[in-house]
Amino acid sequence: MGGKIRKTWKKRWFVFDRQRKALLYFHDEHKKDPKGIIYFQAIEDVYAASWCSNKGPSPRTTFCVKTPQKSYFIAAPSGLAMSIWIDVILTGREGGFYNY
Repeated sequence: MGGKIRKTWKKRWFVFDRQRKALLYFHDEHKKDPKGIIYFQAIEDVYAASWCSNKGPSPRTTFCVKTPQKSYFIAAPSGLAMSIWIDVILTGREGGFYNY
């Protein structure tokens, strides 16, 4: 979910980048330059955001990645995908992938 004045859902392509220790997101899977970067060290919390069930395109698969500057609301394609993304983000934030 994004937008400065009016929050609307926009489709984005997310990539886990081990070298940058970050999540990169793009307009689509064919773009080379990221639209934004969420560094793991800035992530304060990651959680299922079921409370925004009436707002999301996929209420049961929406989760939040919270940083001091912004909260990113992300809708995964399935419950399993949401669980995997939350796991990967939490593990990355805690440094679990940094030694590989």
